[in-house]
Amino acid sequence: MEADSFGERMKEYRKAHYMTQKQLADMIGVSTNHIGTLEKGKKKPRASTIAAFEDAIQKNDWVGSAQGKLKLIEADRMAIYAQIWKGLKHLEPDKEREVLETFFRIIDWL
Repeated sequence: MEADSFGERMKEYRKAHYMTQKQLADMIGVSTNHIGTLEKGKKKPRASTIAAFEDAIQKNDWVGSAQGKLKLIEADRMAIYAQIWKGLKHLEPDKEREVLETFFRIIDWL
């Protein structure tokens, strides 16, 4: 495997799973600087680094995928909250308070 193709694959995996270089480095047992060097294709990875990366993917892929999905859900939620907030500006103060209280009861219930 060429240095830059491994580094590109590593970077794609990391970004797809919403990970920082530090998180990936901690997961496979190398330094953050080493991750950056590999991602830029400046060094050829050692066999042990490739094995650690492959092992980490197998063990932790479902965790990263779930985290990514949660972040997308959170982004969708924030967009909905913004739309609700914008709509509240047109209500009378008493009605706005009532809607907000109901809204927060629903959020707490979830």
